[in-house]
Amino acid sequence: MSRIDLALVEAFVLIARSGSLTKAESLSGVSKATLSRQLTRLEELLGAQLLLRSPRRISLTEAGRAFLVRGEGLLDEVKGRLEEASTEIYALTTGVSGSLSLLSDTLGL
Repeated sequence: MSRIDLALVEAFVLIARSGSLTKAESLSGVSKATLSRQLTRLEELLGAQLLLRSPRRISLTEAGRAFLVRGEGLLDEVKGRLEEASTEIYALTTGVSGSLSLLSDTLGL
């Protein structure tokens, strides 16, 4: 199986959550044609139809419901890890960081 681009997963989750390509386009600013191509590519890579399309709405197939759960979890995990990385980089590039060692000479005090 070819590698699945994260953008394809994002497009699918957006379409599935919004219930239509028109609403997904409105929310994302990405054209319906591009979203449709991304969805088709994802379905090709997975070898399964994820959505049933009609002129007025879309509905998830069984495979679509299963992939939506996984896709949402994946996107949440990626978002969390990116936030952690950003926080870590911010801490490393601002202020003082590192370790501090202190030596003390006690003369019988």
